[in-house]
Amino acid sequence: MTAPARNLQTSRSVPESLLAEQQLIGAIMMNGDAFDAIRHPLEPEHFYEPLHGKIYEAMKQLRADGKRITTVSIMPFIRSAMKVGDLTVAEYLALLVNSACMVIMVNQHAEDIIRAAAARWAIEDAEDMIAAAYDRWGTAGFLDEIDSLSQKIRTRCMELSAKEHARPGDSYMDRFNASAANQGSVGVAVGLSELRKVLNEDVFEAGNFYGLLSASNEGKTSLTIQIMLHALKCGHPVLFLSYDQSQGQCVAQMIAQVYGIDSKQQKNPHGLMSQSEQDQSINFATWINTQPIDIIRCHRESNPRLIGYAKNFIAKHKGGKTPFIVIDHIKKIKPRDERQSPDRIAGEINVEWKSFADETKTAVLMLNQRNGEGDRRLNPRPISKDLYGGAGAREDYDAIVYLYRPEKYRKDMLATAGPKDHANITAVFAEFGADIETVAEIGVIKSRFGDTSVTQRLKFEARYTRYVSMRSEDPQGRMI
Repeated sequence: MTAPARNLQTSRSVPESLLAEQQLIGAIMMNGDAFDAIRHPLEPEHFYEPLHGKIYEAMKQLRADGKRITTVSIMPFIRSAMKVGDLTVAEYLALLVNSACMVIMVNQHAEDIIRAAAARWAIEDAEDMIAAAYDRWGTAGFLDEIDSLSQKIRTRCMELSAKEHARPGDSYMDRFNASAANQGSVGVAVGLSELRKVLNEDVFEAGNFYGLLSASNEGKTSLTIQIMLHALKCGHPVLFLSYDQSQGQCVAQMIAQVYGIDSKQQKNPHGLMSQSEQDQSINFATWINTQPIDIIRCHRESNPRLIGYAKNFIAKHKGGKTPFIVIDHIKKIKPRDERQSPDRIAGEINVEWKSFADETKTAVLMLNQRNGEGDRRLNPRPISKDLYGGAGAREDYDAIVYLYRPEKYRKDMLATAGPKDHANITAVFAEFGADIETVAEIGVIKSRFGDTSVTQRLKFEARYTRYVSMRSEDPQGRMI
């Protein structure tokens, strides 16, 4: 095969994707419809082997003319006297047909070919810039030349990264094939069966943006820690951007939830923990160091800074299972303009995280602290108005789960109620019965595909800051 027209000055191997080029061309010659499966903006100049570029150009022309793509129909576009090693062009085309990939792989091969071309062009542009820096740094137009070369690199990057918009059917088939390969929706495994029921999903779906709403000291971080730990055990990379808890506090809470060793014991291991409990704690801390989890203690970071953390985390763990990004909580994020109203602040933050989730195919969970609206209602069960930013802040969420601990509100309301109000307050909370001190309710106030009337109850074990199913007797089974 012939080399590219430009000789790249490098001691390393030139980036190329010859096998992908051969298999893609073979697939199209075997089945002309494979040409339409390519959604990336693949052009003849992307091919490393010039002959492959000529063949692909011929295919484009035949398709545009409404003619069949075959080895015979391609031949008039190529000089028949050409040789590929010891093979004639006709023999080489037949060889490509035999090396054809499946149609489902054509789009992936197109992306590989474009990436290799981008790498070659980046090397060329970088060499031009190096040559200018060495040879023309003292000339009057040097800075303009460097700026022009930089702009050329930026333009090429934009052109290569701009994929064609997927057609509706293509988008569905991507989702269908991914779900079939994973025997279900692609996303982060949800541990608690009650949470799966209210979400009407078995996973936090890749590309979706979720919310979790509850009041301060109602246990939303405890529930979040459980959700993250289950995701981690299922092999999902987890990033926790926490404005409230440190790394050590999060790990201590995980140990309490998993092994039933409360925080008081962990603060006095030699006095209050058995040797077995000490070993369990040490082993867990050692284990979690080997897992794909980052816990970043945040202070007054802005949204762009948080998204920067998330992008770095995704880059470090790409290629594996769906990553899970959790932010605790939205009200602590430094707004772009603190003079804006809460609904505008929440809207700006949420739209950026929704776009991030969609672009990176990551599941994102944003924690919301209730805004106090419910404190003015006789029935304080969460509704949309309780979100930070109010009901209008729901827009960019795919689903919003609420966590409701009725005893917290009942105590506060009774403490300030007059004699005449006691009966009404008692009636509001009567549905929770004698278990009200330990019961927690979860439900959804927004779901794109589920039923917002579905609610589930969990038992909150305050000593271990964990939520467990009310139907199972096994503590660890109830947790997950």
